[in-house]
Amino acid sequence: MVSLLPRTSNQYMAFVNENTNAAMDMLAILRDGNWEPYDWLFLRLMQPEGGTVERYYGGDMLELLREPIAELADRLTASNALPVIQKPVLCLTLECGGNGAYTLYLSAEGLELPEALVQYGSG
Repeated sequence: MVSLLPRTSNQYMAFVNENTNAAMDMLAILRDGNWEPYDWLFLRLMQPEGGTVERYYGGDMLELLREPIAELADRLTASNALPVIQKPVLCLTLECGGNGAYTLYLSAEGLELPEALVQYGSG
């Protein structure tokens, strides 16, 4: 029996991305880095063979990591590939200004996270 999980997961990520992209340009917000005290960012890098990096950045941590976050946004803009669950996927969840949280799934194939983002933040 063939599992429908990969197709369902890929469709789900595409649906979430469409809704997030309609609501906000998350990568532009990450590049600009005009953070408010109650903003937060959750980063999850998922590998298909297992192993996940999860980091949470909020409050002053966003301001301290402004440059590495902008660097990550630039790397992601350059890749611009659709995510598929069978390959590495980066999930970003962002809340700005208390207007709700938005999630964006991006291809992380060949992506290296800036070291400061791996080293710092809650995980």
